[in-house]
Amino acid sequence: CVCVCFSAETSRFYFAKLNGVTPLVSYLHSQDLDVVRSASTALNQLAKDANVSNLLLKAQIVPVLLALCGSEDDDLQDEAAGTLASIRRFHQSSRKSGKPKHHGLGS
Repeated sequence: CVCVCFSAETSRFYFAKLNGVTPLVSYLHSQDLDVVRSASTALNQLAKDANVSNLLLKAQIVPVLLALCGSEDDDLQDEAAGTLASIRRFHQSSRKSGKPKHHGLGS
């Protein structure tokens, strides 16, 4: 599973820098539950990086994640909720500091 690669901060950074986030977001719309579950798991790991969370927020993924939280699949709910929690945490942090948290990725 690709999500194992994202447990390291450096891997998250380079995956995002190489524009790997957008395809993963598109997989959330798949009709194959295994594809959606894998993409959700990977995005949950990636969202632990402030830059990726910012990219996900800009990609307007929140409504999709909210819908996935209503899934009958418990694992999918957990992954979507975890991604939302990371996005929220980094968004709140940047709002409190008055500036976005970036580490060299394009905005």
